[in-house]
Amino acid sequence: MRFCLSVLLVAGTANAQTPPIRPNTQDVPVFQGFSLPTVPSTIGTEPLTAEEAVKVAMSNNPVMLAEQGRRDAARARAQQAEAGFLPRLNLNYTGTEATVLKGDDVTPGGGLGFRSNGAATITQLLFDFGRARAFARQQRSLAHVAEHGYRQTMNDLALAVRSSFYGLARARKLEEVSTSNLANRNSQLALAQARLDSGLGAPADFVRAKNSVAEATIALTNARAAAVSAKFALALDLGVDPRTPITLAESTEAIGAGDIEGLVATALESRPDVQEAKSSIAASGHAISFARQTNSPTVNLFTTFSSRGAEDPLLNQTGSFGITVNWPLYDSGAGAARVREARANLLTARSTLDSLLQTVVAEVVQASVDAEAAEQRLRTAEVQIANARELVRISTGRYSGGIGSFTELTDAQDALFSAERNYAAAQADLQIARAALRRAVGTV
Repeated sequence: MRFCLSVLLVAGTANAQTPPIRPNTQDVPVFQGFSLPTVPSTIGTEPLTAEEAVKVAMSNNPVMLAEQGRRDAARARAQQAEAGFLPRLNLNYTGTEATVLKGDDVTPGGGLGFRSNGAATITQLLFDFGRARAFARQQRSLAHVAEHGYRQTMNDLALAVRSSFYGLARARKLEEVSTSNLANRNSQLALAQARLDSGLGAPADFVRAKNSVAEATIALTNARAAAVSAKFALALDLGVDPRTPITLAESTEAIGAGDIEGLVATALESRPDVQEAKSSIAASGHAISFARQTNSPTVNLFTTFSSRGAEDPLLNQTGSFGITVNWPLYDSGAGAARVREARANLLTARSTLDSLLQTVVAEVVQASVDAEAAEQRLRTAEVQIANARELVRISTGRYSGGIGSFTELTDAQDALFSAERNYAAAQADLQIARAALRRAVGTV
């Protein structure tokens, strides 16, 4: 009888609830977000698509505006060179008032007082052995160089804007992922605390849960800071005040049609930088012709009408007609040196084109590979995120039921957080890769 009572007493003691041990931990401070200044928007309040962002940049980006100025200046220089074929009219008029300050006036006819002289001269180039024509052709080719350079700057800026656009989209998606991760960590902290309060959970699980919340808070802080930096980068590419509020709309890049060989052929034919290099070769060729004719004779036709008078400017009228010939016979070798310089520039331009053609092929192939790889990463990330969510669901159930460890649950949440970040990055990388392929082919 005593033995039975002893056994029952030991069993009752063993089954008694042990008061939970409260770990000495500190609460993680809640991150409220950054306080950022704003200015009135100059790009509208509607969500901005990638195409609309490119249009805004074309109108506001300082680099684009500077390139437009260089293009317009080259056009103006071409017009100046072409004006050398056309007649030129010069007008000249002088009026003087003379007074004797000392002595007597000895000018015949009493020339003191007011006198006027006027002349109008028309000059027309007759012949210069093609020098003016070569110069005009060179300037036209340089204008084409500037035009193609302007278009290439447009392509480069479009890629930069699209990259910044999708970079901001990725940063904001990662901010959302970090916010969701923090919410999940807080839910797991509440679960660990509930098990601890019931006496079924280990104090270490509760401490581990708080550390996970702290890590998630740091990750969210970093994600929000990265989103702010990405927004500033896009604003600078757009050419607007970085404090301008920017809302993004869902955007996708068009997939380039055709196989690799077709894309390469298109790029070699239509890329602005290739056309720019070809125009540079043409300009260098015309520069050689111009340099060869530097010391050639120049024949001009002129006609002049002039008048002068003491009081009446039309009192004495004269007219003249003639031809002028200018022939620089010796320049100490300066003309020959200019020819050698022009030939060297032509060699450089041809070498630049050869190198560029190789670069274009490499860029198209690399961009195509990058786009294909990004598509593969996105498909893989979709599977990864689905499996990670299922793992979190299973681990949460196992821990709630007392058959799984909290470490198993935190590892599952880590996997989900990593998968969601991979998915967000893959989405942006795919669009950036497609934008790079557009630029490689020569499309804005």
